[in-house]
Amino acid sequence: NKLKGKYTYINFFASWNNISLHEMEILKQFSKKYDFINFLSVNLDFNINDFQDFIENNDFKTWPICYPKDKEELISFWELDHLPTHLLIDPDGLISQFPALPPTNSYNNNSIDETFFNIQKKLSPKKSYQIGSKY
Repeated sequence: NKLKGKYTYINFFASWNNISLHEMEILKQFSKKYDFINFLSVNLDFNINDFQDFIENNDFKTWPICYPKDKEELISFWELDHLPTHLLIDPDGLISQFPALPPTNSYNNNSIDETFFNIQKKLSPKKSYQIGSKY
C-alpha cells in the first residue's frame, strides 16, 4: 500500500548471479533518474547469510531490498524460472508488465529504460509555445 500512486518496478535477483549484480548497478542509476518510479528488489539467495553479506558489502540504500520469509511460495506464485526477473506495477497496484523488460538491452534490444521514458513523457505536462515568442 505504501507504494501505490506510483509505478513500481520489482527486481527479483540473487547475489550469486552476475547478471543480477550488473542490473542492480543500473537500477541504482534509474532510481536517481526516474523519481516517479518506486524500485523494490527481492533477494532470492539460497540462505539469509548470503543476503546479509550482500547488504553489508554493497551500497544499495536508494530503494528497499528484501529477503522473503517463504521464498519457495514466492517463486511458485510468480512462476519464476530464472533470475533476474522483473515486474512492473502501475500506480493503481495492477500488473502492467510481467515479465517486465530488464534494465539492460538484453531482450530484443529493448530495456525498461524506454518504458520509463515513455511513462515520464506521458506524465509530464505538455508545454505550449507561442509562435514568435522567445523561450
